Amino acid sequence: MKQLHLVILTAALCFPRCLQKVEQQAPRQGTAGSGESLLSNAIKFTTEGHISVDLVADDDKGVLRLMVSDTGKGVSPNHAEQIFERFYKEDSFVPGIGLGLSLVRIIAARMGGTVCLDTTYNGPGARFVVEVPFPSPYTHC
Repeated sequence: MKQLHLVILTAALCFPRCLQKVEQQAPRQGTAGSGESLLSNAIKFTTEGHISVDLVADDDKGVLRLMVSDTGKGVSPNHAEQIFERFYKEDSFVPGIGLGLSLVRIIAARMGGTVCLDTTYNGPGARFVVEVPFPSPYTHC
């Protein structure tokens, strides 16, 4: 039996009207699509332990940061860039065609942001970080 705990943590979120402003500026499937794809991968590769999703509005950098961490099998730091290539699969026996992470990178880039594997994460597992530009709740909303 697969025992998995999903923990969703939110910190430093700004006012709801700012979130609405980002949703209006972002492609329809923007941050939601990126988060869903990263979460789907975390579930696929985590057979036990936990998955956490953190969403932080970083006023200093002017970004909204989405972090998906898990205690799954992890990703070799040697493949930190290669995993974002279309059709790349680190394990050919795992279901999927290898498009998820490349689509997340395309979505993030279209929103003026980035996505990466956090190679400093001291797992077990992996942490992916998506950052997209975000207006400050104190100056732009």
